Amino acid sequence: MPHGVNEITPEPCCFKFFPGAIPRQEIISIVKTDTRCHKKAFVVSAANGKDICVSQNVRWAKAAFNRQLVSKAE
Repeated sequence: MPHGVNEITPEPCCFKFFPGAIPRQEIISIVKTDTRCHKKAFVVSAANGKDICVSQNVRWAKAAFNRQLVSKAE
């Protein structure tokens, strides 16, 4: 996953986004990037151990993030 280039940029920030969808069963966790990042994104931790950047405009990613919030609240 791309990170901020220097100490002024918060980490982690995403500069390139994964264009596909990640199956629900492969998502371990999903978090928003820092509000100071130039592009709004989610960082998806996948079952294969990779962190994947996905735009916050993607419908499936929004749904996965919201499901995670609901399950933590229960």
